[in-house]
Amino acid sequence: MPAKKQAYASNDSLAAGLTASSSMTDIGRTLGRTAPDSSVRLAAMLERGNGWDQVRNTHNMLMGFLFVCALIAGVIYTFKDSSVAGIFGLILVIAGPFFLFAVGFATAMQMTSYVPIRFRARCIPVDEPNIHAGQMLTGHPMTELLFVIPVKVIALLIMLPFWMLGSCLEVLRVIGLNLIGKKASYRGDQGKYYDKVRRQYAKVYHEKGVAAAMEYLRLAYSGLLTPIGVEIPRDQWFGEGYKRWLSPMIERHGPVDMYCTGEPGQSSEQLREMSRSTSDKPDKKYDAI
Repeated sequence: MPAKKQAYASNDSLAAGLTASSSMTDIGRTLGRTAPDSSVRLAAMLERGNGWDQVRNTHNMLMGFLFVCALIAGVIYTFKDSSVAGIFGLILVIAGPFFLFAVGFATAMQMTSYVPIRFRARCIPVDEPNIHAGQMLTGHPMTELLFVIPVKVIALLIMLPFWMLGSCLEVLRVIGLNLIGKKASYRGDQGKYYDKVRRQYAKVYHEKGVAAAMEYLRLAYSGLLTPIGVEIPRDQWFGEGYKRWLSPMIERHGPVDMYCTGEPGQSSEQLREMSRSTSDKPDKKYDAI
């Protein structure tokens, strides 16, 4: 009888092992088939919204990825002495590579938009706004992934330490100004870009007038407050419309015309009209001189 019981137990263990192996194989095949589609859907989700939204979506996904990794590690550590840890470990071994592939592919494709937008906010001069910054250069996703994105990622990795240092200095600036009684708010990418644009706005305001300055401001925020490559409609911007678009920045960092002083300049059209209507020829009474 004991021998028969051992044989029955052995057969049951073998059957359970074969069933588990078959189930895990089916799970692996299913994940293998769905991983590419999941990666594409995740990449499409990251591209929703305007330019700033795409940067925010990327940050949220990376933070969520780190949270999931920490949660799994915490569960395995908490139940390390029980069978639960083994189950989670097995699931992680099977599903982990597909999960990493989906997140990695989506993040890599998002670098096409993420890096140019961050460079536009931090590094690129704002005198001539580029509303198409963040669009694909080649027009083909795989070509972009193989030849363009690696260069952008390298540039991002080079600049990242400087941006982190700048963030630390910005924190010290805010603390210092508030300690001496001057109200100051932390400036991230959007705040720093807003400040650069305000300074250029003041320059255009003094040289060409209010209308030209408002047109510059509209183009400077096209592709950031709208989907990449899309201009902000003029009828929604001029007048008081721009205040609705920029209300978070205005409330946090002050008005758009903070650096403007004195009277606005005349537009180039006005100057050309004046030059056409004004003659350099002297009056007739001075012709004989």
